[in-house]
Order: sequence, then structure tokens, then C-alpha cells
Amino acid sequence: YLARFDTLTKMPNRMQFQHLLHQAITRNQRQGKGLALLYVDVDDFKEVNDTFGHETGDRVLETLGERLARVLPRFATPLRSVR
Repeated sequence: YLARFDTLTKMPNRMQFQHLLHQAITRNQRQGKGLALLYVDVDDFKEVNDTFGHETGDRVLETLGERLARVLPRFATPLRSVR
């Protein structure tokens, strides 16, 4: 678990993201289906960490992950961007 998921956000890390994306592309190509990828960039995130501290930055990431997980369809995999 620790090798593939971020302990803070509970979301897949870069390695797991690449694995899941490859699986999804392969599966959807076989089934003749499309695929959507949502990329979220948190502008000026470094400033949040530098101004308010890493604890606040961590909470921002946790909140973002929780909110994405709530609004995405159940079959979607919430993924985080690499910090």
C-alpha cells in the first residue's frame, strides 16, 4: 500500500497512476470505449506551504482529495498531481 498510495491523501501515487492509466487505456481500447483524464493543477501551491506551513499545505491536499472523491463517479480513480 505504502509503495503505491500517498499516506496523506490516500490517493494513488505517480507509480500507481501510471499503472492504472495503462490498464484503463488497454481495457477501453479493447472495449472500443473512450477515456477521460482530469488534470488538476493547484496554482501557487508552493506559496501555500511557504506562507502557511506544510501542515496547512497537507490539509489543502487532503481537502482537495476528499472533495474530488465525493464528486467523481464511483468507477473513477481520484489521482493526485505530483508535488
